[in-house]
Amino acid sequence: GFLEFSAQTDHISALVMVISVRVFMTYLGAELYGVYSLLTVVGSLNLLSGLGLNTATVRFLAKQGKSRESDTDFLVGLVAAVAFASVMVALGIIWKDPILEAVLHVPERFVPASSDVYVLFLISNVPVLAGQVTLALLDALQLVSISSILQGVYTFLYWGSLLMVFALGMPFVAVGYAALSTALLWCAVVTFVTLRQWGRLSPLWDRGAIMQSIRKQLGFGIQVNAGSVIAMLFEPLTKIVASHLLGIREVGLFDLGLKARSFIWGAFARA
Repeated sequence: GFLEFSAQTDHISALVMVISVRVFMTYLGAELYGVYSLLTVVGSLNLLSGLGLNTATVRFLAKQGKSRESDTDFLVGLVAAVAFASVMVALGIIWKDPILEAVLHVPERFVPASSDVYVLFLISNVPVLAGQVTLALLDALQLVSISSILQGVYTFLYWGSLLMVFALGMPFVAVGYAALSTALLWCAVVTFVTLRQWGRLSPLWDRGAIMQSIRKQLGFGIQVNAGSVIAMLFEPLTKIVASHLLGIREVGLFDLGLKARSFIWGAFARA
């Protein structure tokens, strides 16, 4: 049933990722692949802007069940996460040049090619975060298998779209457009599937209910997220340090090592 299909989706997604990385290295070369790996650091924005709201949504909705209070909590969490992420994206775009040159330490010769990809990667955080918060509805309904399939679909779409970019010989900026298109499509699919399972939303629109939802979700979400965010930021921070101390080629090699480790661990976990 769903569990077997979920496992097959994981296997296919992992295989597509491995093939894509190999094509990346061949098409981009070691240095430009290192630039790509460094630019993916902006995907960590979701770890900060999510505020742990997806975790809070799962907790409260699982406890409350399908109710108007749960619908309110979901919509409040979704709007809060998207609003905060949008502000972070706007700031990232405003400070684009110093972030690329001083923080990420992208070599000067690659900055023109990286600029648009960086912006597109930043913007794609918003629909991805919206999809992640929406998936919390499935987790609250204990439909973990469907949630897992949808996450595997994102991996498949993301790496599959990048494979298509290189197969068609598109320029480097097309990587950013592929990432944004995938994020928007995935968010739409997640929203459709999730609301089919959850049902119609009937939130409480009075100010008291909304403020109570904000307080309880942010209070729980930030508390839970604070402990884990440092561990989750290890990879992006290590890439930035490697870029400063070693070089852009080494960032790509480090990224390959991380993906190889993830693939091997995932293979043993699925065995």
